[in-house]
Amino acid sequence: MYANSVHLIDLFYVLCRGKILSIKNKIQFKSQKYSFILSEIKFNSGDLGIYKCLWNTPGPWSISVNTDKKNFTLRPLEKLFIQDNRSRRVKEIDFKSDNFKHGVLNQLKLFIKSIEQDKDFLPNFEDSLQSMKLVKKIYG
Repeated sequence: MYANSVHLIDLFYVLCRGKILSIKNKIQFKSQKYSFILSEIKFNSGDLGIYKCLWNTPGPWSISVNTDKKNFTLRPLEKLFIQDNRSRRVKEIDFKSDNFKHGVLNQLKLFIKSIEQDKDFLPNFEDSLQSMKLVKKIYG
């Protein structure tokens, strides 16, 4: 988990506001072939994060963010789908680039911005430790 999917768990700290109040593991199922985890993460802002993981099953990684006005879905992570809550129309934005590995260009831009403005825009060791603690609470 720490090597394969921790960057998805990192996004709870980006997409949800405030500090974590509680983490409840609702479902933990493991067989010889598959495993499934469903966890509820409550933030002091009122935001609610749901982490669902299905190991050894087909399907791309995805992230869904639902607000009062819009729904945002990354599936796979390189494609963003935006839907207004009062419409059936979905707008698609594709982030794929043939010139760079996904995310590398944005990391480079943040690194340059950090140097130019003498301010850290990239995650640090404390951010990483925070995510690893969350992984431990979810996976036990």
